[in-house]
Amino acid sequence: MSAVAVRGDEAAEKVIRRAQAVGALREDVAVIDVALLIEQLGRSPLVEQLTKQGHVDLLDVARHARRRLVAIAID
Repeated sequence: MSAVAVRGDEAAEKVIRRAQAVGALREDVAVIDVALLIEQLGRSPLVEQLTKQGHVDLLDVARHARRRLVAIAID
């Protein structure tokens, strides 16, 4: 598993460097930044909280907001 993690980090680093080389990504972005973004944006405490509280009427709105935030981060 450790070898797979190393390969994943190396692949992510290559993608980041290529994106930076063409000006598509800020120069100060590192692999850890991308990993943290994925971790933070991959889960939605709001969606989980609404589900626990039974507010199913708000789930679509919350999911849409999460998708928008992911799109903003990707841009």
